[in-house]
Amino acid sequence: EIEEKMIKICKKCSKKIGLLTSDYHSNNDGTFLCGSCYRTNQEEKQKILQEKQLKEKEAEKKEWKQTEKLVEKIQEWKKEGYNIDDLELIIKPIEKQKQIEKMNYMKYYNKEHGFGLNPPEGWIIKENPMVNIPEMIVQFLEHRKTIFSGTPNFGVAKFELFGKETFKDFVSRKIEEELVNPVFQSYSVISKKDRKISVMDAYEILFRSIINNQVIMHKTVFVNKNNNVLGLSFASPIDKYKLFLADFEKSLNSLIMK
Repeated sequence: EIEEKMIKICKKCSKKIGLLTSDYHSNNDGTFLCGSCYRTNQEEKQKILQEKQLKEKEAEKKEWKQTEKLVEKIQEWKKEGYNIDDLELIIKPIEKQKQIEKMNYMKYYNKEHGFGLNPPEGWIIKENPMVNIPEMIVQFLEHRKTIFSGTPNFGVAKFELFGKETFKDFVSRKIEEELVNPVFQSYSVISKKDRKISVMDAYEILFRSIINNQVIMHKTVFVNKNNNVLGLSFASPIDKYKLFLADFEKSLNSLIMK
């Protein structure tokens, strides 16, 4: 009986394995492989790994070739007299594809307006939430239903620049508009500054208002990419502002724009 317990069967070739005398390998699932099958398995795994690494290297070479071709083409265009100093106008095919792939992993992606982000976990998503603000595309609410009802929230709005208006001109105009916004019983700017969201130009405004006799803290960040401007506005009762500010910043920094 003891001898029988010391004899196992190879999972792969069904050969008997004497645990006291044979070359063998025990698996995590309680099964066994004879030494020969185990070595064959390891060789197969190594081969698969090498093939995978080879494919990755080939894909990387292909990307480099595409990039080199693009650089050559740009140089040709320059020689022909085309003005291509603003390289942002040339979207590299590789970078564009990677951006599309990244957008597919966003928890919220708006195909129509070409942006995606990861809202805070568990927050409610409301698209086209405010009839009186047509620029507002979507709103994310911490747990309940309406803006400024004591619920921390942030919205995303899309704006267009007027004529030859610069991004800086646009920001100044929006600040002036907020000063006369009838929704606010009072409005005071605490700070304003340039910043970056990823590599995109942005401008941040921190202000305090009173709405329905409640003190509300706001952080609005306008993000500009190729003169397409998104405004991301976080609003919260003052006592909950710091508690949820990090959630807003995390979502803000996940923003991707086409």
